[in-house]
Amino acid sequence: MAHEELIADYLEPMLPLPTSITPGGAITGNIQCILFDIYGTLFISGSGDISAAGNASPSLEKLENLVQKYEVGKTPQALVEELHD
Repeated sequence: MAHEELIADYLEPMLPLPTSITPGGAITGNIQCILFDIYGTLFISGSGDISAAGNASPSLEKLENLVQKYEVGKTPQALVEELHD
């Protein structure tokens, strides 16, 4: 089974919000490291910054399905709390 099929039920398409910033600049030396702000750069989060999301999740039902399917042995709420801890 393809990875896309495994996660398709857990994804909801979103569009990025445009900014007023114009891309620009130039690389002036050797690149040694590239850092990404995951929420907002590579991925769009429906809740925004993970620290602002709180411990409530509208997708606990979907998480419950995963917990049962893969026999995780923890409740969805326990997993969400561990993530925020």
